[in-house]
Amino acid sequence: MYTRHLPLPKTSFFLFGPRATGKTTWLRQELGDAHWCDLVPSETFLRYLHEPATFRREVEALPASSWVVVDEVQKVPALLDEVHGLRRAHAQRRLLETWSQASASTANSGRAIPPRQAART
Repeated sequence: MYTRHLPLPKTSFFLFGPRATGKTTWLRQELGDAHWCDLVPSETFLRYLHEPATFRREVEALPASSWVVVDEVQKVPALLDEVHGLRRAHAQRRLLETWSQASASTANSGRAIPPRQAART
C-alpha cells in the first residue's frame, strides 16, 4: 500500500474515487474515532434504505464536534438528502461521504448510479 500524504480537511467533504484505491483505509487511519456509517454490510444498508431519517436522528444525538463518515454513500442515495439537511441545520457538524465509482462491469448491475450518457447528435 502507498503512504498517503493528504491533510485531512477541517470541515465536511466528499471523497470520490475508483473502487479499491484506499479511501476507506486512509479514513480509518485518520478518523478512527469517528462515527462510521458503513453501507457495505447488508443489515446497515437495508436499515438506511428503508428509513433514511434514522441516519439524521443518530447523527443529531452525537456531540456536535464529532466526525461522521458515510462510507459508500452511493448505495443509498436518499442519505444525500439527510446529509444535506444536516449541513444546513448544523453547520458545525463534520460530515464526510465516500463515493466509489462503479467499474464498467458493475455499472449496469443496479447497485450503482449510472453515469450520464452523452447525447448523440
